[in-house]
Amino acid sequence: MITEDDVLEHFGVKGMRWGVRRSPAALKKAAGSVDYRSAKAIRDKGKKSGVKSLTNKQLETASKRLSAEQRYSQLVSQQGRLTRGHNVVKAVLAIGGTASAAYGLATSPAAKAGAGFLIKNIKNLKP
Repeated sequence: MITEDDVLEHFGVKGMRWGVRRSPAALKKAAGSVDYRSAKAIRDKGKKSGVKSLTNKQLETASKRLSAEQRYSQLVSQQGRLTRGHNVVKAVLAIGGTASAAYGLATSPAAKAGAGFLIKNIKNLKP
C-alpha cells in the first residue's frame, strides 16, 4: 500500500533543472520590463483608488503603454492574416502550375502520337 510519505511530487517550474536557482537578474527579467511594471502599478492604483487619484504624468504613462500594447497586438494579428493569405496564394499557384504542366503534357507531340496510336488500335483492345 502506498502512503503519502512514499510519493514524490514536484511543484516547481516546468523544464527547470533540479538544484538550479535563477539569478536575481533572471527573476527581474521574468517579472517584466520596467515600463510594464510601472504601468501595471499605475493601473492597479487606478483600479483601487480611482482614476482621480492618479497624476497627469501617471495617466500619460499608463495611456502610452496601453496604446503601444494595442498597436503591437494589431500588428501581430495583421501579420498572421498576411501569412495565411500568403499560404493560400502559394497553394493556388501550385495547383495552377500542376494544371499548366498537365496541359503542356496533353498538347505535347508525344501525347498526340500516343492518342493517335490509341485511336488506331482501339478496335484491337479486348474488354
